[in-house]
Amino acid sequence: MNYSGIINVDPSVSGYKILIEENNWDDYYGTSDSDPYQGVLVYQGDNMPAPAPGVYLFDISLKQQTYALVAAEDKLYIGGLNSGNGIWAEPPFEYIEQISPGVYQGSVTITEVSAWGFAFYLQDNWDYKLGLVDGKIAYAEKSENVKDDAILGPGTYTLTVDLVNGTYEFN
Repeated sequence: MNYSGIINVDPSVSGYKILIEENNWDDYYGTSDSDPYQGVLVYQGDNMPAPAPGVYLFDISLKQQTYALVAAEDKLYIGGLNSGNGIWAEPPFEYIEQISPGVYQGSVTITEVSAWGFAFYLQDNWDYKLGLVDGKIAYAEKSENVKDDAILGPGTYTLTVDLVNGTYEFN
């Protein structure tokens, strides 16, 4: 069982645990590691140390009993935009800039509809793809690509993406 989410880590947080069930403080995972960015999960273990304040992708595997955090950068990358023939260009990708913790905004130009849609990436490579799950931006193996370019058509738009709330908007 894998879980993931984008979280803006508050500077006042001193550590955290992974609850198995909402409001059930008896069944949880912690760790015995001191590394806030990756480690082994331990049932009823110590608090997982908090990372430096910022926005992170939390990638949790209860099956493998591991956790890993990936910092969101100052840029959010877009792969597959304007790939009408269905062949996505290799990185470097287009990007939009962070305007507040976890919120990115920038101008994007659609010149042609992408055959398979496009996706967001935390880094300027194929790792950490963020697609859509039930209409929300998520890091998930079975996420779908964003296909709004087919609805919008050619033009220049302001794209705003909020990773913490899983939303995006073209204006």
